[in-house]
Amino acid sequence: MLFRSPNGFYWTLFYLIGDNTLISAMVMRIFNAFLATILLFSTIILSPRKIRVALIGSWIACVIPLGMYSISSTNPSSWTIIGIGIYWAALYSYLNENNIKKKILLVSITVITALMSIQSRSEASPYILLSTFVIFLLIKNLKNKIQNIKSLIPILLINLYALYEFFTTPSTLGWSTGLPGGDPNRSSKEIWFYNITEWPTFISGSIGGWPLGWLDVPVPSITYFMCLMVFAGLILTGLNDLNVRKFLAVSLVFIVLVVLPLRILALGKNFVGENVQPRYFLPLIFLFVGLILISTQKNNYLWLSNSQIYLILFSTSIAHFFSLHFVFRRFITGTDIVDWNLNRNIEWWWTFLPTPLFFWLFGCLSFSLSLFIGIFQFKKLKN
Repeated sequence: MLFRSPNGFYWTLFYLIGDNTLISAMVMRIFNAFLATILLFSTIILSPRKIRVALIGSWIACVIPLGMYSISSTNPSSWTIIGIGIYWAALYSYLNENNIKKKILLVSITVITALMSIQSRSEASPYILLSTFVIFLLIKNLKNKIQNIKSLIPILLINLYALYEFFTTPSTLGWSTGLPGGDPNRSSKEIWFYNITEWPTFISGSIGGWPLGWLDVPVPSITYFMCLMVFAGLILTGLNDLNVRKFLAVSLVFIVLVVLPLRILALGKNFVGENVQPRYFLPLIFLFVGLILISTQKNNYLWLSNSQIYLILFSTSIAHFFSLHFVFRRFITGTDIVDWNLNRNIEWWWTFLPTPLFFWLFGCLSFSLSLFIGIFQFKKLKN
């Protein structure tokens, strides 16, 4: 049943369903968040320095607010984001690792994240194929890196499986048909022109420019502003280090990020903002930023000044601070209430737990502490 893709996500979470619907939903959310945390931190610990920095940087740039909201959700996009967001780094590290124990752990993470992705949404299969191709393209002297051809077998098998699912599984994203709901009276010229001009919202929508969930959770402008600064800053910094291989890999992913949503919109006669959501392409944005942040130098990695590090820490913390507040407000009272104090006007909350304001502050401080530990790697590794 697991390999009747993409049912693996539902098959796994099925075993977390109990008699109480609310508790079941909470357990599923905690499970997905825990899964993401374990896989991400394991990859960070096992990866070489430059991949560690690139992986941390890509998650800092892309995870707030849409990624954070989706990862802990019961939507299959959770596994696609987790899988693709980690797969590329685990694969790169595996291909460059010589220590046998580390290689075993890294290939395990590579296979797990690939299977998670493939078994979540149908578009994840070509995402895996693309990720594998650009990582192979990025590695110089790949033949010399692979001392034993047997080490490629797990990678080849997982990509063959992804290829099989790509050709045999109906696309939930509408590769060849588009998503229904558009206006059939629109001409191709007006659709393409309008959507090209509005295409950047698929990027901005991932970092706070769109509401979350089913577009029912508003995100404040300050979140988008802060996230945009960090996102653009890290990309521009990463582009300071560029060679032919990296340019080709980054360009290929960028082209897919542009063409894919435009094609799906055109086939479904949709305008940007109708039916096609940024979360479908967020995994590719993780890959795109990660590739940009990989250093082309053998013993080098992304360099950030102290002021840049502190600005990233401050901006991302503030972005999370406000986005989490709006998420709490949406599910405690609804969006008709505007009040900084989450303890007022409560319509839904557990009576046996601490107050919403306490949990919100705890979440903000916990995230900021984790962010500090992660961003400190940029500073620590320069010494």
